[in-house]
Amino acid sequence: MNSPLLGVHVITRDEEDVLPQCLDSVKTVADEIVIVDTGSVDRTVDIAISYGAKIVHTKWDDDFSKARNLGLSHATTDWILVLDADEALAAGAELLADLLQRTDAEAFLVEIENVLGDRPEDRLRHQTVRLFRRNASYRFRGRIHEQIIPAILEHHPLTKIELSPLQIVHYGYLPPRMERKDKIRRNLRLLEMAVKEEPEEPFHIYNLGVTHCQMGRLREAASELQRAYDLTPVGRSYRPTLVRDRAKVLLALNELAEAERLLRAEITHYDDYPDLYHLLGETLERKGLLRESFAAYEQASRCGAAPCKYVTEAGMGTFRSFQRMANLANEWGAVEEAVALYRQALGQHPGYVPALTGLAESLHRLGMADEQILEHLQTATADRLLQASVMAEIGAYPEALALLNRIHPLSLAGEKLRCECLMQTGQFPEAYEKLGVLLREAAEPGRQSLLLDRALCCWSEERSLPFRFYTGLSPEQQHMFACLDGWLIEKKVPDSVSQPFVQNLLERAVQLRLLRIADALGQLSSDWFLAYAKCLYRNGFVLLAADCLLQAMKTGSLDGEGLFLLAELLYDKGHFRQACALFEQILAEAPTDERARTGAALCYLGIAEEVAVEGIGRFPDHPALQADLQRIRASKEKLRGIRWHTCWKGAQRRNLYASANDFIVYDRQK
Repeated sequence: MNSPLLGVHVITRDEEDVLPQCLDSVKTVADEIVIVDTGSVDRTVDIAISYGAKIVHTKWDDDFSKARNLGLSHATTDWILVLDADEALAAGAELLADLLQRTDAEAFLVEIENVLGDRPEDRLRHQTVRLFRRNASYRFRGRIHEQIIPAILEHHPLTKIELSPLQIVHYGYLPPRMERKDKIRRNLRLLEMAVKEEPEEPFHIYNLGVTHCQMGRLREAASELQRAYDLTPVGRSYRPTLVRDRAKVLLALNELAEAERLLRAEITHYDDYPDLYHLLGETLERKGLLRESFAAYEQASRCGAAPCKYVTEAGMGTFRSFQRMANLANEWGAVEEAVALYRQALGQHPGYVPALTGLAESLHRLGMADEQILEHLQTATADRLLQASVMAEIGAYPEALALLNRIHPLSLAGEKLRCECLMQTGQFPEAYEKLGVLLREAAEPGRQSLLLDRALCCWSEERSLPFRFYTGLSPEQQHMFACLDGWLIEKKVPDSVSQPFVQNLLERAVQLRLLRIADALGQLSSDWFLAYAKCLYRNGFVLLAADCLLQAMKTGSLDGEGLFLLAELLYDKGHFRQACALFEQILAEAPTDERARTGAALCYLGIAEEVAVEGIGRFPDHPALQADLQRIRASKEKLRGIRWHTCWKGAQRRNLYASANDFIVYDRQK
């Protein structure tokens, strides 16, 4: 009599919240379900029994392989499919029986899609052996991150392991799940035990580094990953992932030179791995080398989606790489090229928010009307909330508000966006009331920003904060708001104010274009006036910022950052000599300031170009002058590929030409 075909094996302990989803996904293909329970005290066992599972009770012994192998000893089927309780079979089930009955393979690779967050792109994909023949010699190895492959390869060549059509979705890396199960601390304990038992096994050391990274211990992670890297030969199957993870940790530590060295060296071994090229692009972009970064992202896009042998993040080599290329093209002014690249990204992932926002930004830069931009977004996505969010990002608040008013009911995120649009369009009384509703439901730390916005709604109408505004506030918050209320409404000089509090309020007032309020806050001290000037510049009020920066320079309160902004402003106006003098002043104090160095170099080239153009005007056929001009312009183009200049988004670009005469326009939009 033939044995049943397929058994599904799961280890459990208090998994009542996820086990039904897991078992539902396999109930049509499993001839046998084996549950190895390690001490559940919830309804896990009852749920498993309801699916007809065979229950094997055992004590948890800090060893996943031991528990897995106990389950294998109770198997009666020809084939074994191993799952975790927080996983589900998502694809390929209908092909499984026919595949297993016809194949001469010993094992199959199964694709695992790890869900890392709520967005579709928050996915990490890899393949591993989860489906294999029942064989008394096949037993898992490793206290944690247990492996069956070594046992199979001892008896059969690699060619006996084939690719299956199965896809498993793993939900265990979602933050709430990780916290509830305390997986990270458990993994750390088991890995430390494994390393103690096998101190030279790089696989354990590598996973220990990953666990340190998950705990936020980046220095410890970097150290362990370096040690694993030094011990791991090129042929080990997990080595490409080790390189990828080590590069990500180096980037997180801002060790850009080491990350670049690692990636350039390892790309020679894994030249079809798009994640490495993409990470190299991120490294070079962080270094400000935009052209080189673009080339790395472009190479990632040539690779396309990673081959199944690699662990890969969704979008590497596809929509993420195209979006990054588009951002860079936008930055150096190739806006039409950026539009085409954003469209390529959206063709691969229509709902990818960074690409949608980038497309809208680019179309705005090309002078397209907001109504037409919205039509392009509607072609890309039918999600009205997403359309509204993108339109708000580029400063098209009336269009965003109209979209939001057509959504019923509106989510919490949508209500917050509606309040933003109401304030940005000058509808402060209505925004004040809606913010009050949100405030009653909000938890820290989101309450503070809602309070600031609500106060600004009052002050924009030149009204003092009502008594009920202070209800529920801490004594410190009451003091701060009362002090600023007295200053903004009655010009009573406050006795003391918190620097972070005023900084946040000042920044928000400028974002909302409440410049009368922001200017009043800037008058509290010379330090706040300089903060106000910088804030104006960052938010696109360049002409207003110029007046304030010059005033700060006259009073001697201009610092290095303010000096740079003024120099940048002069450069943009074509005043190269004056700008150069300021850049040189910065470099005298901070010789390693690369942004100032690039600005100074561009000023020198601008001056040289003016001289060359003047010379050609007098001697139009002079070949040396023509050659000089070509070299100067080529050098300028190369330097434009280095990130040094302030970049403004769509909402900020709308403020670029506001002058002092526009104060009342931007402060009271009615």
